[in-house]
Amino acid sequence: MFRILFLALLASPLALAQIYIDYPDGSTYTVKEHERVFVTPADVYMKSSYQDGGVYFQRIHPSTKRDSSYVAPVSEGYQVGSHEWCLNFDTASPYSFETATWGRLCDTNNDGVYDKADSGWNG
Repeated sequence: MFRILFLALLASPLALAQIYIDYPDGSTYTVKEHERVFVTPADVYMKSSYQDGGVYFQRIHPSTKRDSSYVAPVSEGYQVGSHEWCLNFDTASPYSFETATWGRLCDTNNDGVYDKADSGWNG
């Protein structure tokens, strides 16, 4: 009994997992439960057979359903790591890859401030 319960606990997260499709334009779609989907760059056709022996192929068009649309970030006009970028970086924002980049490229003395004491200061 213990083994069955243990296996059920291991398998349950897999059964609850959702499937996401990420499109090249940055948008996403969450596949609904029991929804049939296929992902392919090729044209897809559905075959219908008739009792008289005839066969009819109908092209299936790609779905336009999306959960969200991708909004490209606004260009700051500064190159990452440049003096202007280091000066204008928002250090109060949540920690991210950009924050780590700012710490590595701008705040070289690790005091939390970009100023004359940092080796990349060009002001």
